[in-house]
This record gives sequence, structure tokens and C-alpha cells, in this order.
Amino acid sequence: LARSLNAKGKSPRVGQMGVNRFFRRPGQSCRPFVCIVTVLNEHGFVVHWRALKSGESMKEIEIDLRKLDLRLACNANSNVSAVQHVWIDNCCTVAKVEDKVKSTFKSAKTKLDPFHWQQRWDAMLESTTSKEAVCFRSAMRRALFVVNPQEFERARSVIEKKKKRRPTTKETLAEARTAIPTPPLPRERVQKVLGCFHCVDSVANAALLNGEGASKWPRFFKPVTPAVRHAINRQLHHIDNGCLADPTDVDIHVTNPSTGRHCIARGTSLNETVNRCLNALLGNSIGIDRADRLPNCFFEVWSDRIE
Repeated sequence: LARSLNAKGKSPRVGQMGVNRFFRRPGQSCRPFVCIVTVLNEHGFVVHWRALKSGESMKEIEIDLRKLDLRLACNANSNVSAVQHVWIDNCCTVAKVEDKVKSTFKSAKTKLDPFHWQQRWDAMLESTTSKEAVCFRSAMRRALFVVNPQEFERARSVIEKKKKRRPTTKETLAEARTAIPTPPLPRERVQKVLGCFHCVDSVANAALLNGEGASKWPRFFKPVTPAVRHAINRQLHHIDNGCLADPTDVDIHVTNPSTGRHCIARGTSLNETVNRCLNALLGNSIGIDRADRLPNCFFEVWSDRIE
């Protein structure tokens, strides 16, 4: 369960990671907690963390989230909930996680994290490690994230001032701030990508029927079974429902005044980075003293480096 919250003036991100076992003494290990929940603000500072005894459940953290909502409202000098948008890793499911989030943050709209949405295409690919998979992911990323003409010209002018020459398209896109537009534009772009790669697969199938070698033709998708078709429809449903579209009432781009670099307050990618780094430090099993001390030091050093 990974989610991030956007509020007026504050944009905390909440994510959970698994907890490994630690040893009380040689030969006696225990696992009193299942995961660690971390809360990051819009700049990436760790503002809260806690070890939990349950995993994919909001019951244990519900009180903490309500207190967080009250604190954000206090910081925003508001009498009502200041959280406007909540990003989760999966929505529109039978569990209806968005309804549970709505009961905690009364004024919030639920959004789907684009990284997890893109990751779910892997289940439909013939191979997730092939060059065809890399090509498909790149095309789908370009279809989802859009750079409008005004932003493209702004990014080009910034690069021209820095390098004293006309920048390439790749350099301009790296500097530009991307956005996920509202429907129906994302649906049209995603369907064009799917149609293009399915067309290549159909040509490859025809070549195989004519007796040509399989190694000569690229293969992107698995055979279109009812399960694959259902998964594709679910992906398109998120687009039609506006789950991926950027909010229009808040600015999700944060600019570092010192470096001029742009950071994005959308999604839960920074939470995944924190979890990966902390997992690397904890290892498979550690002692109780280190398990108690290391997370505190890590989160403090993380916030200092972000600053």
C-alpha cells in the first residue's frame, strides 16, 4: 500500500514497506511488525514514520491519518480538511480503497499513481526484459505524459541560455515539465500506441504462418486471451475515469530556488525510493538495537540531504 497526499501548502506522501526479522539473541528471531509507514511532504522531508503490525489495511493507521489531516488544516489556517488530492497505487477495485480514503480526508479526490499504472502493462508483455519491452514502455510513457507547446518553448529558451546553442528535442523534453491531461486526449494517445504494437505483432504472426523464423520478428504482447483483454480494459478504464489526470486546482510542480530544478509532487515514486534505500540498509536480519536506531538516523539524514 503506497499513497501520497496533496494539500494546500503541504503535500505529504505516505508509503509502506515490508519489515525484516531481527534477533533478540543468537538463534531467537522475531518479527513484531509487518511494515513501516512513512510520510513525506511535497519537498521529500520525512515528517512521520511508524512501524505497523498489519499490512494492506488502513485500520491501524487511520487515527494517524486523521491527526495528520488536522495538522495540515492547522498549518493552512483552515477549519476544514486541507487535503485536496490523494494518490494511491490502485483504485477502482472491489475493495474500494478510494472510499476509505474519502472517509478520512473529506475534501480529497483520489488519483492513481502513474508509475503503478505503467507497471501493470508488464503482465501483458511477452517478455519484461527484452528490448521490445523497453521500446513499449518508452512509447507508453510518451503517450501518458504530455508537454504543451508553451512549456516546450519555455524549456527550450532555458537550455539556450545555459548552453548558448539551440538545444536538441531530447534536452528540451528533459527540462520541460510534463503533465497528464484530462480525458479524452490520453485515451487517444494510449490507443494509438497499443494499435501500433498490436499491428507489429499481427505482421509477425502472419510471417510465422508463412514459415519464417520466429527470431526475425519482434514480439511485444502475449496472445490476447480474455484475461489479457480484461487487463487492457482496466487500464483504459482508469484513463476514461480521470484517475491519472493531473489536478487543475493545485500546482504539482515544485521548483528548487537554488538549483532551478523542477520536482513533481504527483504519485508515490519518492516513497518507493525511500523504501528501497531503507531496505538496503536493514538487510535480511538485524539486531534489536540496530533495528531501533537505524530508521531514525536514516530518516533524519534523508531529510537533511533533501534540504
